[in-house]
Amino acid sequence: MNFTEEVLSLNGEPFYNFVEQQCGNVVRELDSEELIPLKKTAGIFLNDGRFILKKGLVYKVEKFLKILRTLNQEYLTSLDHHSSNNSSDLIVPEYLLKKFPFIQTLIVYSKLIADCKYDLTFLNIILNNIIRNLITEETGFRYETIVRQFATSLYILGGRIAYEFVRLNIPALLPSVQIIQAYIVLLNNHLTEGLFNDGGILKYFNMNQSTLGFVAEDATPVVPKVTYGTKSNTFIRFSLPLDSNGLPIKNSYSTDSFTRLEEWYSDIKQATLLNAYLIQPLSSSLNISPYIFAAYGTDNKFESSDVISRWYKIYQECKAKGICILGFSTDCDSRYFHSMRSSLGFFANFTYDGHPDLLSVDLPSSWCWFLMQQKQLYMCFQDAIHICTKLRNRLLSETTHLLLGEQLINMEPLLYTINNYSKLDHSLVVSDLNPKDRQNYNSAAKISSDNILTLLENIPNSLGINIYLQSIKSNTNQNNLRFPQRHKLHNTSINISNSSNVTTLSKIAIENSVLQAYKYVAKVFSSLKIKEILRRGRIINVLIDSNGNLENDSDSEQNDEIAIGSAECSDSDEEFELNDNLYVINNSSISANRGIRLCDDVKEELSHAYFKVKINNENKFMHKQAACWALEKDKSLLSANRLLRVQGR
Repeated sequence: MNFTEEVLSLNGEPFYNFVEQQCGNVVRELDSEELIPLKKTAGIFLNDGRFILKKGLVYKVEKFLKILRTLNQEYLTSLDHHSSNNSSDLIVPEYLLKKFPFIQTLIVYSKLIADCKYDLTFLNIILNNIIRNLITEETGFRYETIVRQFATSLYILGGRIAYEFVRLNIPALLPSVQIIQAYIVLLNNHLTEGLFNDGGILKYFNMNQSTLGFVAEDATPVVPKVTYGTKSNTFIRFSLPLDSNGLPIKNSYSTDSFTRLEEWYSDIKQATLLNAYLIQPLSSSLNISPYIFAAYGTDNKFESSDVISRWYKIYQECKAKGICILGFSTDCDSRYFHSMRSSLGFFANFTYDGHPDLLSVDLPSSWCWFLMQQKQLYMCFQDAIHICTKLRNRLLSETTHLLLGEQLINMEPLLYTINNYSKLDHSLVVSDLNPKDRQNYNSAAKISSDNILTLLENIPNSLGINIYLQSIKSNTNQNNLRFPQRHKLHNTSINISNSSNVTTLSKIAIENSVLQAYKYVAKVFSSLKIKEILRRGRIINVLIDSNGNLENDSDSEQNDEIAIGSAECSDSDEEFELNDNLYVINNSSISANRGIRLCDDVKEELSHAYFKVKINNENKFMHKQAACWALEKDKSLLSANRLLRVQGR
C-alpha cells in the first residue's frame, strides 16, 4: 500500500470510507453492537462468551494500522526537521495549484520576483485585500486605505464605465461606486462654481511649507449643458457675470421658480468654456503639484481690463494669507496677451504706483532692447506650448501670409518638401499641415525638426520660413537650466546634463543666458537685412485674396470645438438619471410623465431641491436636475479632434 500524508488529515465519514476501501466493509461495521450477524460472519463466538476474529481480517487491519503509524511518524519527523531549521515552508495542496496556476508560477519564480527592481508593496496589499474579502460575505468586504485611494483615482481618471468594467472582472478588488462617491465627498475637495478657494490655498501651502506661488489661468471647451448643484442649490453652466474686480459672481443662478429657470434658458447664454485657475507652490527642494482653487463657466465675453483686475485681486487675497504671488501665466488669447504686456509695461504705460510690494528688476543699462519696467508687482509668462501652436497656426493659415523682411512665409516650402523628398528624410504627412486642428502640438514639433530645417536650406526662397521655424524649435540641449516638462513631451528624448554640470542659478548666469539668446536671434535675423529695409522706409502693400474665406486666426480653443445637433447623438443619451449623490425618497407616491419622474410629495428638508409645478391640474414636485433635462433643446458634443487629444491619440 502506498499512502500519502493527506490520509492523516481524514476524519469522520471520509475516514470510514477510506477504511472500507482498504480493509473491506466488514471491518468498518465491526464495532456496531446491533450487527451480531455481521460479527458471526467476521469471527467465532466461543462458549465462554469470547469472540475471536478471523486471522485474515486481523492481518488486514494490523497491516493497515502499521502503515498509518509509519506514515504518521515520518510526517512528525519531517515537521521536527523543518522546525529545527527555522523553515517557514508551506505545503500547497495540488487541487489549489490546479485552480490557481499563478501560485505555481509564483513559487517557481519566487527568487526572481523577490530580487526584481519593482516595488511590489501595493500589489501585495491588493492581493491580501482580495483574498480576505473572498472568504467573507459581500456585505462584509473591507478595503485598505491605499486601495480606496487607488479606486478613487481610477474612478476619477477612467470614469464610471471603466471603473465598473474593472470591478466586474476582478471580484473583491474595488469598492462599489456608491462607496467611492461617498469617499470623495468626505475628502472635502468640492469646488463651488465661481468661488475662489483662498482657504484651500493657505492649507495647501502650509502643508507643503511654501510661501511663494505662481498662478496659471486658462479656458478649455466644455459641452454647453446646465446642471443642478445639490450642495450650492444653484444651476451650473450658465455664463457667470463678472464684478468690478473681474471675478465671477457666484450663486448668480439660484431660484425656486420654474418660470424663472425657463427665462434663464431663453435669455442667458450657456457656458461654452470652463475657466480654471491653478496655483503652483514654489520650492527649491520639492516637486510640488499645482492646486486648482477656482473654476467657472464663461461664454468668453470679457475684456483685458477684467483680467488685470482679477489678477490684482488674487494677488491681494493671497498676500493677506501670507502667500506671495510671483507671477501669472496664460495662453495667447489676445485679451490675455494684452493683459500680460500691459502688466509688464511692454509698449504700455501701466504701473502700480506706490504699492509696497513692488519688485525691483535689475536690468543691465546696456539692454536697451529688453522692454520691461524696472518696478513690477508680478511677472508674466506665456505658456510655451501655446506659443508654439500659435506660430504654427500663423504659418499654416490659408488666407494670411507673413513677411520677414522681404521673405514671404507660407506653407509652400513644406509642401514642396513632402512632394519632392522621401518621407524617411522628413517624416511629414499632409495632415501635419492641416490648419483646422489649432492645438496640434505634435505637428509643430515635426515641422520644426532638425531634418526639416536642413532640407529647407536647399529649397529656394525658404530662408524666411527656416528662421520662423527656428523660433518654434526648442534648444533645450544648448543650456544647462532644467525646466518642468509638459505631459505632451513625455515621449521626447531630451539630453539633460549631469547635476554636477548644472550652472548655479545666479544673476550673472541669468544675464548670460538672456544675452546669448539675444545674440542668437540677432544673428539669425541679420541675413534678412531688416534694418536696411526699415531705414529705407519702404511701404509693403498687403493684398487681400477676395476669393478666400476670411479666417478667424484667434487661438481661442472654442473655435471649431463644439458641434451642436441632436441628430448626431445617441438616443440613449436622452435617458435622464438623477445624480448619484441625491437622497433616495422612500414611501412616497411616484408618477411618470413623459419620461420624467415626478413626486407627489417630498420631505421638507429636501424641498429646496424641487420645483413645485402643476401638470394636468395636479400639483407635482419636479427635481431641479430633471427640470434642466426637460428644458434642454440642443445637444452638444466636443469635436472629434479634441476628443482624440483628450484620449492621447
